[in-house]
Amino acid sequence: MLTRLLQQTTGERRPSRRRVLTVNPETTGSEPKTNSERVAMTIPARAEYVGVVRLAAAAIAGRMAFGYDEVEDLKVAVSEACSEAILNGGAEVNVVFAINPDRLEVQVAGGVGQADRDQESEMGLLLMRVLMDDVRTEHEGARKVLHLVKRLSK
Repeated sequence: MLTRLLQQTTGERRPSRRRVLTVNPETTGSEPKTNSERVAMTIPARAEYVGVVRLAAAAIAGRMAFGYDEVEDLKVAVSEACSEAILNGGAEVNVVFAINPDRLEVQVAGGVGQADRDQESEMGLLLMRVLMDDVRTEHEGARKVLHLVKRLSK
């Protein structure tokens, strides 16, 4: 899927050096009873930046004491969510990691329209559902938002 995205978004295999990546760690005040922290990333809607989000997901999950297999599952699911957002169109993809004591919530938003559901997109959604504890899709205005939740094992 990433190869198709790369060719579709750039027509080339080498990343452009003129794109900007922003990462903003912040503590939310919306949930005072939990020690929730947020890491927000905005990446260009290009396939070569999906790896940056995968690395961030792995680093955050590793700090939360997820096991090796859980980290790998999370990386695959986040990659699929980002790929889906890129295929939906738009100039950028917004990713928010909400770090809670018992779970990691990931929100991936992008696209200005809804991509046609082909077999590959359906397979990506199925994969996310198998690898994560909870997966929801919402539409906020013209943007499609995927909510992924991975709970810590007890």
